[in-house]
Amino acid sequence: MTLEEALWGSDNTVFTGLMMKNPDGRDLENDSAAVIDVAKRLGITADIGAYPHPSVVLGTQEVSPLDTTTAYATIANGGRKVVPTTTSKVVSNAVDKDEILYEAPHEP
Repeated sequence: MTLEEALWGSDNTVFTGLMMKNPDGRDLENDSAAVIDVAKRLGITADIGAYPHPSVVLGTQEVSPLDTTTAYATIANGGRKVVPTTTSKVVSNAVDKDEILYEAPHEP
C-alpha cells in the first residue's frame, strides 16, 4: 500500500509502521526523526520531541486544529505549504451598494 492510499484510507498501521524498526527492512531510515521532519515541513509546530512514541502518528500528541488544518491543506496543495490567513471582512457587491455580510471584531 502506498502512503497516499494509507492516508486516504485512514490505515494507521502503515504510519505506525513508519515509526518503528521493522524486521523485514520496510521502515524509514532514521524512522521517527524522518516522520517528525515531514510533520514540521507540513506545518506542525507542536513540540513532538526528538524520539516520540510510535503512537504519535495516531494522534496521541496534542496538535492544534490550526496545525492539523495547515498540514492537510499542504498535502491537498500538492506538498506546497499553505500559510493560514484570516478573513476580516466579507462584502457582497450589490448593484446599489456594497453590503458587509461579515466583519471580524477588532478584539478577539
